[in-house]
Amino acid sequence: TDRSSITLDDHVAAVVDAIDSAAADQVILVAHSGAGPVAYMATDARPQRISRVVYVDSGPMPAGSSIRDDLDGVNEIPFPAWSELEAEGNSLDGLDDAALERFRNGAVPHPAGPARDAVHLSDDRRLDVPTTVVCNSFPSAVIAEIAASGHPMAAELASLKSVNYVDLPTGHWPM
Repeated sequence: TDRSSITLDDHVAAVVDAIDSAAADQVILVAHSGAGPVAYMATDARPQRISRVVYVDSGPMPAGSSIRDDLDGVNEIPFPAWSELEAEGNSLDGLDDAALERFRNGAVPHPAGPARDAVHLSDDRRLDVPTTVVCNSFPSAVIAEIAASGHPMAAELASLKSVNYVDLPTGHWPM
């Protein structure tokens, strides 16, 4: 299927639709890895409906930022080599050769639009939503330190009013 026209806004709209259709008044929103910006934009869109957002080896990103701003003219992001993922800090702890092979065989290229598109935010009430960061590849002390230093991938955590960190050193794919 051609996924070249899929955008970050499309992903956010799908999550917001799920929030809006939830039977409960409040939901807990969980995001893993590159879904961090999607969850943060959904939190921005529906802060009153989210009782907590949980980032698993992920986090919120500031307005104007994107995961991959180097993807002009690219339609899909193929699943990278394991060595490339590890070089980027994605731990493969807990995944044996059979699991890695199953993972690779089931991998589908990701549309580039959601990774390329910039985060946009408009409702500061998102800053009031309690947040948990589950730290799998890096210890929580490291994540808290880079957040405090203003690193673009973690700086937004310093703006949130209630953040707690949980260490779960299981690698990037704890599930």
